[in-house]
Amino acid sequence: MGRYRLRVNAVAPGTIRSQKLGRTRFDTTESPEMRQKTRDVIPLGRRGESADVAGAVLYLLSDLADYVTGQVLGVDGGALARAPYSDGDNLPVFVTDPALRARLLGEENT
Repeated sequence: MGRYRLRVNAVAPGTIRSQKLGRTRFDTTESPEMRQKTRDVIPLGRRGESADVAGAVLYLLSDLADYVTGQVLGVDGGALARAPYSDGDNLPVFVTDPALRARLLGEENT
């Protein structure tokens, strides 16, 4: 469709905070454990909001994306770019030796 100057793209949102049906505001009772898990899984450290998705859509609709076609734009805070086998320190879960973990994290005493 490019010869007709039609661009075809998609937006793939990750976990997005949204208002539940019948509520007038976001649920703010998220536990500290859930907030920590979110920080561990999403590199940007937070769940997305509708404005994050809207910004991606506006970009694709704008002249700034005039040469962008056939793409899927992930709006997920980097969650899919992170290795699925990484722990909260972004180290592979199978790296269990404390000395090696310290060295990889730059925490070893030299």
